[in-house]
Amino acid sequence: MCIHPLQFSNDGLLNTLIYTAAFNVAPSDIVVVKNQTLVWDCQATGTPRPIIIWKKNRTDVNPGFPSRVTILANGSLMIINVREEDEGLYQCHASNRLGEHVVQAALVIRGEKKY
Repeated sequence: MCIHPLQFSNDGLLNTLIYTAAFNVAPSDIVVVKNQTLVWDCQATGTPRPIIIWKKNRTDVNPGFPSRVTILANGSLMIINVREEDEGLYQCHASNRLGEHVVQAALVIRGEKKY
């Protein structure tokens, strides 16, 4: 974790420490059964608060397109009714003004469960 050194402003007040983005929950490779719902956690800490974006095969994941894909407020990716076309390599990017960290994980889809 990179920490910006303490600095005092011209008026003698201590400026806030800033920390680079760091993952406290990162996605890992996962196998999901077709038509199930996936909530893939990705959460980061830092000051200022990191921005989380997701990519699939290095292309931005656009929440709501398709409508069954959502990025939750905590940074997790939710895919409802997982399909074969959702399979691939996903990257979770956490960034703030000090930099960016990326974690990559694979999503593998298996056929529906037979009861």
